[in-house]
Amino acid sequence: MTYPISNSMIFTVPLIRQAHNLAQKVYQTTNGIKQAYLNVLAAYATDYYLSCLGFTTHFENSESQDPIYQILSNTGALTIGAGKVLECRPVLPETEACHIPPEVQKDRLGYVAVALNAELTEATILGFYPQAHQDNMPLSQLESLEALIEHLHSPQVDFASKAKSSVVRLSHWLENTIDEGWEIMNNWVVPTPQFAFRSRTSQVNPAIECRKTLQLESLDPGVDLIIGIHPIQDGEIEINVEVSPANGSSVLPDNVTVEVLDETDKVVMEAITQTTHKLALDFSGEPGEQFTIKVAYGEAEVTEVFVI
Repeated sequence: MTYPISNSMIFTVPLIRQAHNLAQKVYQTTNGIKQAYLNVLAAYATDYYLSCLGFTTHFENSESQDPIYQILSNTGALTIGAGKVLECRPVLPETEACHIPPEVQKDRLGYVAVALNAELTEATILGFYPQAHQDNMPLSQLESLEALIEHLHSPQVDFASKAKSSVVRLSHWLENTIDEGWEIMNNWVVPTPQFAFRSRTSQVNPAIECRKTLQLESLDPGVDLIIGIHPIQDGEIEINVEVSPANGSSVLPDNVTVEVLDETDKVVMEAITQTTHKLALDFSGEPGEQFTIKVAYGEAEVTEVFVI
């Protein structure tokens, strides 16, 4: 198949059984949405390509792997770095344009066109668009793969330097898929909310809560970050955040700072310890929203990036 593109460099990825198993899983859990199947294959191929080049990718935590997102939107999202998203769009044979749905035409690093052959045995990375100006972008307007690599390394993006932690997809916790470094807590009492970003006052225990110990220089033995989540209504998720001493220590030292940042890195909640046993924050969000929790002590800080 010859595509009307202005550059000659392409990259072909074999769509092995693993790729189809992943696509079939999403396909089945979305009650047979064919587009979801194709989106997973496009994201898989792009993930393979970028991984070969040494980029940090989080295919398993991407929206393309989440049935809920596939039902709500047509997305081939691939998460890279600390929560940045590259949209991977499948291109079928005999087409001269790449379809980019309106719901994914913002908050993306770019749009990668991935040509799938008729037998779905190969995926070819054709190029990318830095931005989407319309629903159907002509393949002749694709920029080269070299330009894609330069774009991902540009100072405006530079996602690799921001990859302080993997993105934690909270919706996966509700399916009992827990990220590495986190452990399920079985007996945690939800704290009374002290601060609020779209605050809620529900005292219902979260559906699941997990803990991770964060190491901060000069603060031994570190602190425990505990996240509890509870679905409430209309897809909204209540999120409880607790920071407490690790290993059973009695109190947190003064001046431990906890911040919650939105997807633009704006601080929306902040708390500072004054010889307290723990800090507790409570807020809610909707599927697809991203937030970051930053815990700092002195010059040391640790960030954890989450997507609801």
